[in-house]
Amino acid sequence: MRSSAFFLSFCFAGFFASASSLAADLPACTQPDLKEFMEREMASLPDPPGYYPTLDGMYLVAPSGPQFVQWLGTYWEGPIGGAAFVLDCNGNKLALRQFGGVMDLHPGPRLPIGETTEIEYVAGTGTGVRVHAVALATYKEGAIKVLWDHVIYEMAGAPGSEYEDQYRWTMSADKKTISVTGQRKVGSIPDEEHHWAPMTIHALQSELHCWNEKTQTFEACH
Repeated sequence: MRSSAFFLSFCFAGFFASASSLAADLPACTQPDLKEFMEREMASLPDPPGYYPTLDGMYLVAPSGPQFVQWLGTYWEGPIGGAAFVLDCNGNKLALRQFGGVMDLHPGPRLPIGETTEIEYVAGTGTGVRVHAVALATYKEGAIKVLWDHVIYEMAGAPGSEYEDQYRWTMSADKKTISVTGQRKVGSIPDEEHHWAPMTIHALQSELHCWNEKTQTFEACH
């Protein structure tokens, strides 16, 4: 079984080369200058930011079939946004997909469809609200395909609602199901939806997601 860790911090790790890219059995790929790369690529984003005073990123070298590719996760502020890119080992763009601000990249589980990458990102922000999510993605046929996506952290501090949710996911040994469990820490305001008292912790309803061979994605089991 493989399990994700709770993402407990709002801090972004900043620009770094993933430890995986430093492993001796992986090639030393060319990592393009982040600022110059993004200046070229911003116009190709589906929803480019008009202004981004800060920009960070991280690289992960990973196998893709018989070859290796680089995943580049980017994070900018003003407001928070980001994107994931797949590059060849020479630093040339092969594919992109816009997410929220990418906070971390990890090698994901190997599935029948191929190698995957685990992308943790900021899925949403607002006044008194912040949501983090995880996506399992793969590079296939010239595109980034998301196989599964789920919230891993949600914080609400808006009037009338105050709580913090955290989720953990595990994948079965046969790679056909993903189990999700979570817990809610109620803040100083009662949780009216669940009738939970302030300053208490409760388990959230567990979930099971099954591999759909037709769509090549994980979906809620029926």
